[in-house]
Amino acid sequence: MGGKHTETNAQLWSNSTIRPRKIYKNQTFIGREAEIQRLTEIVNRQEACMIVVHGRRRTGKTELLEQYFRDRKVLKFEQGASILINT
Repeated sequence: MGGKHTETNAQLWSNSTIRPRKIYKNQTFIGREAEIQRLTEIVNRQEACMIVVHGRRRTGKTELLEQYFRDRKVLKFEQGASILINT
Protein backbone atom coordinates (compact mmCIF):
# COMPACT_ATOMS: atom_id res chain seq x y z
CA MET A 1 0.00 0.00 0.00
CA GLY A 2 2.49 2.60 1.19
CA GLY A 3 2.33 6.32 0.65
CA LYS A 4 1.69 9.09 3.11
CA HIS A 5 -1.88 10.35 3.40
CA THR A 6 -1.98 14.05 4.20
CA GLU A 7 -5.54 14.95 3.23
CA THR A 8 -8.13 15.45 5.94
CA ASN A 9 -11.63 14.01 5.66
CA ALA A 10 -12.96 17.47 4.72
CA GLN A 11 -10.40 17.73 1.92
CA LEU A 12 -11.28 14.27 0.65
CA TRP A 13 -14.99 15.19 0.53
CA SER A 14 -14.28 18.49 -1.23
CA ASN A 15 -12.17 16.74 -3.88
CA SER A 16 -14.70 13.97 -4.42
CA THR A 17 -17.76 13.56 -6.56
CA ILE A 18 -19.44 11.98 -3.53
CA ARG A 19 -21.82 14.39 -1.87
CA PRO A 20 -23.90 13.88 1.28
CA ARG A 21 -27.62 13.49 0.67
CA LYS A 22 -30.27 13.75 3.37
CA ILE A 23 -32.84 10.93 3.39
CA TYR A 24 -36.20 12.23 4.57
CA LYS A 25 -38.79 10.21 6.44
CA ASN A 26 -41.24 8.61 4.04
CA GLN A 27 -44.67 8.97 5.64
CA THR A 28 -46.08 6.21 3.42
CA PHE A 29 -43.45 3.66 4.46
CA ILE A 30 -45.33 1.22 6.67
CA GLY A 31 -44.97 -2.40 7.69
CA ARG A 32 -41.72 -4.30 7.36
CA GLU A 33 -41.56 -4.87 11.13
CA ALA A 34 -39.83 -8.26 10.75
CA GLU A 35 -37.19 -6.81 8.41
CA ILE A 36 -36.63 -3.79 10.67
CA GLN A 37 -36.23 -6.05 13.70
CA ARG A 38 -33.66 -8.17 11.83
CA LEU A 39 -31.70 -5.08 10.73
CA THR A 40 -31.67 -3.87 14.36
CA GLU A 41 -30.31 -7.22 15.55
CA ILE A 42 -27.54 -7.13 12.95
CA VAL A 43 -26.59 -3.49 13.57
CA ASN A 44 -26.42 -4.04 17.34
CA ARG A 45 -23.83 -6.81 17.06
CA GLN A 46 -20.38 -6.08 18.37
CA GLU A 47 -18.73 -7.35 15.19
CA ALA A 48 -18.49 -6.43 11.55
CA CYS A 49 -21.42 -7.61 9.43
CA MET A 50 -22.50 -7.44 5.84
CA ILE A 51 -26.19 -7.06 5.02
CA VAL A 52 -27.50 -8.43 1.74
CA VAL A 53 -31.07 -7.60 0.77
CA HIS A 54 -32.41 -9.39 -2.28
CA GLY A 55 -35.74 -10.00 -3.90
CA ARG A 56 -37.93 -9.14 -6.84
CA ARG A 57 -37.54 -5.71 -8.34
CA ARG A 58 -39.71 -2.80 -7.20
CA THR A 59 -40.62 -4.34 -3.84
CA GLY A 60 -39.05 -1.64 -1.61
CA LYS A 61 -35.62 -3.08 -0.83
CA THR A 62 -33.80 0.23 -1.30
CA GLU A 63 -36.53 2.17 0.53
CA LEU A 64 -36.27 -0.24 3.47
CA LEU A 65 -32.53 0.39 3.77
CA GLU A 66 -32.83 4.15 3.27
CA GLN A 67 -35.59 4.50 5.86
CA TYR A 68 -33.83 2.30 8.40
CA PHE A 69 -30.46 4.07 8.08
CA ARG A 70 -31.73 7.61 7.35
CA ASP A 71 -30.43 9.04 10.66
CA ARG A 72 -26.95 7.56 10.29
CA LYS A 73 -23.96 8.53 8.23
CA VAL A 74 -23.66 5.90 5.53
CA LEU A 75 -22.09 5.36 2.14
CA LYS A 76 -24.54 4.02 -0.38
CA PHE A 77 -23.50 2.45 -3.66
CA GLU A 78 -26.44 2.79 -6.04
CA GLN A 79 -25.60 -0.08 -8.36
CA GLY A 80 -26.30 -2.71 -5.73
CA ALA A 81 -27.79 -0.48 -3.02
CA SER A 82 -24.87 -1.33 -0.72
CA ILE A 83 -24.62 0.69 2.46
CA LEU A 84 -21.60 1.15 4.71
CA ILE A 85 -22.44 2.25 8.22
CA ASN A 86 -20.24 4.88 9.85
CA THR A 87 -20.77 4.19 13.55
